[in-house]
Amino acid sequence: MAPLVHLRPIAFVALVLSFLGSAGCASTRPAPAFVKVAAPAASSALDAAVRYSVVYEPVGQTLAIEAAFPAGTPSLFAVENGAERWLDGASVSSGGSVGEPSFVDVGLASDGMLHAPCGAGCTLRYRYALGDAGRTRRDIDSARTDGPYVEAPPSTWLLSPVGGREDTKLAFVVHVPAGTAFVSGLASDVDGSRHTTVGALRRSPYSAFGPFDVVRIEEPDVTLSIALPREGRRIDPAIVVPWAKRSAGAVRAALGKFPSKHAALILSLHDGDDVDVGFSLAGSSILLRVGDRTTAETFAQDWVLTHEMLHFVCPSQPAFRDWAEEGLATYVEPFARARAGLVSREDAWKGLLRGFPYGQPEWGDQGLDRTRTWGRVYWGGALFYFEADYTIRMRTGGKKNLFDALAAIVASGVTNADTESLERVFAIGDAATGVPVLVDLLARHGASPEPFAYEAHLDALGLKMGKVGVEMAPTAPRAALLRVW
Repeated sequence: MAPLVHLRPIAFVALVLSFLGSAGCASTRPAPAFVKVAAPAASSALDAAVRYSVVYEPVGQTLAIEAAFPAGTPSLFAVENGAERWLDGASVSSGGSVGEPSFVDVGLASDGMLHAPCGAGCTLRYRYALGDAGRTRRDIDSARTDGPYVEAPPSTWLLSPVGGREDTKLAFVVHVPAGTAFVSGLASDVDGSRHTTVGALRRSPYSAFGPFDVVRIEEPDVTLSIALPREGRRIDPAIVVPWAKRSAGAVRAALGKFPSKHAALILSLHDGDDVDVGFSLAGSSILLRVGDRTTAETFAQDWVLTHEMLHFVCPSQPAFRDWAEEGLATYVEPFARARAGLVSREDAWKGLLRGFPYGQPEWGDQGLDRTRTWGRVYWGGALFYFEADYTIRMRTGGKKNLFDALAAIVASGVTNADTESLERVFAIGDAATGVPVLVDLLARHGASPEPFAYEAHLDALGLKMGKVGVEMAPTAPRAALLRVW
């Protein structure tokens, strides 16, 4: 699941509401001191026009933020819509002189934005009551507090200019005291800075503050940062790390390489013995609700993390195209684990054969782009990719398949941190296979409730559910295709 742009099925609503629990207000709220924005290194290729220094105080769960903006910056600044309530004590020093004491207080206007003169450059200072925001909003997409832990994407607490260039580079450094960690889907450079753009900041990834143990797994194509709670409920890293490696390996087996260079996995623990649910967000970040009694054997059977990692493949889409992201992860996940040797081919097909019927249009449904029900989003999306896979194999005589198309998309560098159109991304996949299947299917099923012919295709493959499991008929007309699926 990817909450910013994905449908939340009704079955998950209660779980989402309780995902990170509730917490009482802190008894004292010390004000953290500001730390000046560091001057950029002259030789850095990643020099950012907009720079932030963020100081986190764990007792009050508050932030002190100093932000430096260059000349030509618009004079309007905002945090994520609705998050401005917890911003306080803003002041500005105009003229671009970082660190000068001549700061003038500025307040939020009725439109929720901060109006501050910045035409000649400016420095803003403000405080943000992050813990209070998390206790009130209780929303993993914006802010959520669970005792000493606060999860909130940077879009919630970083003021950014409104009305300027979306591709303006920005960087921020987070300062935390000993015993506290900051983890984010935005990777940290050697100097501690994290880089993005003004436009991408509004789609920023899950990020969390708290007493985490952060375990980093260095793989040839990805660095995984796993945030494990150190206070309250605990879980042994020795069983979590192999699970993360296996899941990443399954994604790699399906796509040729992991789709992002860095990914953050943030665990929330509760009294239980399984992986309950996961959520992915733009910028290669995943939140996972996991039982603290989950065993190595249970982790070995888990599919949730592989599913969430597969969301990194598809660029973030508008809400009406949730099906493209969820359907891809739903269809590819079992085959990814099968290719990695984690499940059998029969087990990979089993769940799909049971779920496919839910994806067909019902009475009154419209195309995939216009019907946002659970069945159409998850299983209609999965059927779309099955039909694409089958058609590519048929038209190329089995020489190409959907996984070749997805590998090309990954190789192009596109991830869920981007907002490329589905048409453009599918064109990349079609170019790799040599047949315009994905683009054509999108035109047909995106706007029209045309049923999928999946049952006839399963029959041609010789694939069906039997009394004791999946049956594969070796004499079926297209059985040869199935053997190399």
